[in-house]
Amino acid sequence: MNKISRKHCVFIKTDLRYDGRVRALIKTLSMSFPEGVIYVYNLVDYDINVDIASNVRYKRYKAFSRILPKSHFVQILKAFEFAVFSFFTLLFKNPYSIQVHHEPVILGPLLYKILFRNVLLVYDDKEFYHPKESNIVSYVYKQECLLLKKADLVIFANQYRKRAVNLILELRNEQLVIDNYVFDPIKKKLDDSLLEKINDIREKEKMIFLHQGTLSANRGLDKIVEIIKSLPRDWIFAFIGINDKQFNTLKSFIPDCYYDKIVNIGYVPYE
Repeated sequence: MNKISRKHCVFIKTDLRYDGRVRALIKTLSMSFPEGVIYVYNLVDYDINVDIASNVRYKRYKAFSRILPKSHFVQILKAFEFAVFSFFTLLFKNPYSIQVHHEPVILGPLLYKILFRNVLLVYDDKEFYHPKESNIVSYVYKQECLLLKKADLVIFANQYRKRAVNLILELRNEQLVIDNYVFDPIKKKLDDSLLEKINDIREKEKMIFLHQGTLSANRGLDKIVEIIKSLPRDWIFAFIGINDKQFNTLKSFIPDCYYDKIVNIGYVPYE
């Protein structure tokens, strides 16, 4: 198969309008093989408009199980349904390379790689969850570990993640660290309320302990509460990327006397 006719398959479960890392890696692949075709298969639950490059073909997989009531069992069923779809898609496409980006879409490409060792498999690992942290089920964790070992190239989001994975698995394949990309299409100007909160913290001349992203028990909510209670008087715990409901839930776990130590800067909505 010559370079001009090469096909590449990418399997994801994300909203490509906002996932700058995955979008950029797909665009890099399309630029590396401008005469090839990149097929992107997405297990997302809704339709989105995707326009990355002229040689990228985007398809949302509409799982039959989506019509069922949401539950843990249905999520497992959807993953296995997509595994069957992706495996037979790969048999039909016979691609030069496969890119995998998220845990729910691992199984099909993994089985294909086991049977067809010559295909190039690239896995972009961003989290590498562990069952002991109760944030991934055991069988998915085992699939990911096997995929990490079978992949020809593993891409890590940072050096810390690379060291953590190698401490557990001692990988012998090629590894690359690519920091998250700045995603130009959704740069947004902060509104006045967010800027006012940031400037207010600056005026108080406080040291800032910053937390980014959602709050949950799996992400160490109990530890956050402990840190808030132990912060010195010249420190403030600032949150970004959470809404008022999550912030109020956090406040319900701490006494009123600690409220002056926390501030919710807010978040920038996608829409």
